[in-house]
Formats: sequence, structure tokens, C-alpha cells
Amino acid sequence: MFHNVGVHSSPQPTALEDLPNIDIILISHDHYDHLDITSLQQLTEKYQPVILAGLGVKQRLESTAMNMLVELDWWQEYIFSKELGITFVPSRNNSGRGLFDENKTLWGGFVIKGSAGDVLFMGDTALGGFLKEIKRAFPVFV
Repeated sequence: MFHNVGVHSSPQPTALEDLPNIDIILISHDHYDHLDITSLQQLTEKYQPVILAGLGVKQRLESTAMNMLVELDWWQEYIFSKELGITFVPSRNNSGRGLFDENKTLWGGFVIKGSAGDVLFMGDTALGGFLKEIKRAFPVFV
């Protein structure tokens, strides 16, 4: 037997007007706790950021008219500026927002290479051989 538990939203920890300028939004996967469409709409209306996400995520957002979304495959790089490049990398996770859409969109992490240093953002992940591949491609990460 299934019970409809619904999706419960938590209050935002910071008011939208208190956020600094946002140039880029990274979406690691499309689970509700990582892709809140209402928040994304508010952020895109105010800041017009570039949104980076895995393949297939755009279909989730078409109704929100977010034309700044760039879909990436694993190992694909997006060049934001000559000082900043972002590569979508594999992770161990899955995707989906319901009972019948599991793994219809791509999930992953991001390697952010910038003039101030490099950052590895993995969203949700478990251990796996892909971490050795990331270290081989980006030896700065131990």
C-alpha cells in the first residue's frame, strides 16, 4: 500500500534579496532536494545565471522558460570565462522525481577550475572507481 506523503518544503535559510550576485547554478541531479523548481525560477528571474546540469534535466524545466540551462554529459566541459571552466564528472547516484522515471536524466558532480583554485563538488555520491578517474584527470585532488 502506498501513502501520499507529498513533498514538504523547508523555509529558505537566507532571503533571496540577501544573496550576492549569482552567475552560475550547478545541479548535480534532479531529486527534489537538489532541484527545487520554485527556487530555481526565483533565482533565474533575479540573476539570469547560467545553469549547468546533466543530460535530460532541461525537459524538467521547459515549463519554466529557463533558456540559460546547459546540459552536459560526463567529462564535458563548460567554459564560463578564461579564468573559469567547469567539467561535469561521474558520481555514484541516480536520478528521478517519481516512481517511474528513475535514471531518465544524468547525475554527476562538477570540477570547478578557477584562478583562485580548484573545487570538486559531488552533490550526493557513494564511493566508486570513478573517483580514481577524476583523480587521474584532475591530479590536484588527493
